[in-house]
Order: sequence, then C-alpha cells, then structure tokens
Amino acid sequence: MHGHHIHYRSRGGGNHLTNLVLVCGAHHAAIHEGKLIVSGTAPHGLVFAHADGRPYGVDPAESGSRWR
Repeated sequence: MHGHHIHYRSRGGGNHLTNLVLVCGAHHAAIHEGKLIVSGTAPHGLVFAHADGRPYGVDPAESGSRWR
C-alpha cells in the first residue's frame, strides 16, 4: 500500500489524515499519471474518477449515454 496526498504537498497540501489515502501501487501510479483523479476529504468524503470525469468503478455500458 502507498500513502497518497490528495492535495499534493508540492502544491501546499499537508500531512493531515484528512489529506491522505492508502492506495495500491497500481492505483498510485494511475493517480500520478493523470488516469485516476482523487478528490475530497478522507475518510468519508473521497471521490474517485477517471480522467474523463466518469465515476471510478462505473461500467460505461451501465452508466448512461453520457460516458459512451
């Protein structure tokens, strides 16, 4: 597991627990590659989305025509 700063430290984000999330190495790489977007506040206000804005974990075939 990798600790990830939701608001990057290089952009002023702190080490507060509300700014940290644990993710696996593959998801951590996807975040830094811009393929996976994490926003909100940990632990209960986190939002995960694909780079195109589609909610993460939603099958495009089931999410309506907007994402097709």
